[in-house]
Amino acid sequence: MERASFRVSAPGSVMLMGEHAVLDGSRCIVSAINKRVAVTCNPIEDRRIVIDSALGHFETDLDEPELKPPFDFATAAIAHLNEEIPGGVELEIKSEIDSKVGLGSSAAVVAAASAIARRLAGLQCAPKLVMEHALSVIRFIQGRGSGADVAASTIGGVIGYRMDPREIFEFDNCIPLTLVYCGYKRPTPEVIDLVRDHKKKFPEGFIALYELLNATVTEALEAIEKEDWHRLGFLANFNQGLMESMGVNNADLSRIVYALRESPGIYGAKISGSGLGDCVIGIGTTSTKELAGEVIEIAPSKTGLCFE
Repeated sequence: MERASFRVSAPGSVMLMGEHAVLDGSRCIVSAINKRVAVTCNPIEDRRIVIDSALGHFETDLDEPELKPPFDFATAAIAHLNEEIPGGVELEIKSEIDSKVGLGSSAAVVAAASAIARRLAGLQCAPKLVMEHALSVIRFIQGRGSGADVAASTIGGVIGYRMDPREIFEFDNCIPLTLVYCGYKRPTPEVIDLVRDHKKKFPEGFIALYELLNATVTEALEAIEKEDWHRLGFLANFNQGLMESMGVNNADLSRIVYALRESPGIYGAKISGSGLGDCVIGIGTTSTKELAGEVIEIAPSKTGLCFE
């Protein structure tokens, strides 16, 4: 059994296309990024889970854990295998991702913590096994979750993903990206609930929307394979129109989208993530600084889950 200290890191991620529809079985595209979350594991004798991070300090019982936000994901990832883990665990979490911006930080934390739990329990830690562990934890906490961000955090690189039936397409290509933060973030579960309410009011329309989103992603996967960034940018713009129809766009995000589209070096732009806040992603890179929001320096990363 592993009882020495060790560290695991996982990358954050950005959603490129297919938001919301992925929860209904459509494809999406997500990319790991070069900002990581590192979790150091220090085994302890007492059967406790102890967590230290920039968000605070938390302690709970390993066998009867309290799941308290914002420590619930890491706690549940460890407690998921509490019967197989021989002692307590102290986790030190350090993140390169600003807590005000999502960028898949929760998925990176749960991926790293899941890998730690599996190693302590003497189980295999292959990326796809860790992904399934982490996804079961996320669904236990949230009641839902596509797993796309967890796939990026464990496998790394640019990934085409489908939740059901499960499909994972891995790419070696490195897409040029520009990310702009609008200044605030709406909690993802709230936006998902809003979209579900809209869907109830016009189910036939949303079926058609999701079919179009899936078709857009399928075309985008081919564009990525060919490194056709003009085509990918066009599809990003098309995808943005579909997200507008879902009701997840607003004036602040629109200003960023159009500022990006008018910038040299950008082939297209759209909301990244659930919407109604957070970030806009541009396909391409630009030297333009006035983009109606805060530019966050990122790049796709081919490196997924790492034991360090």
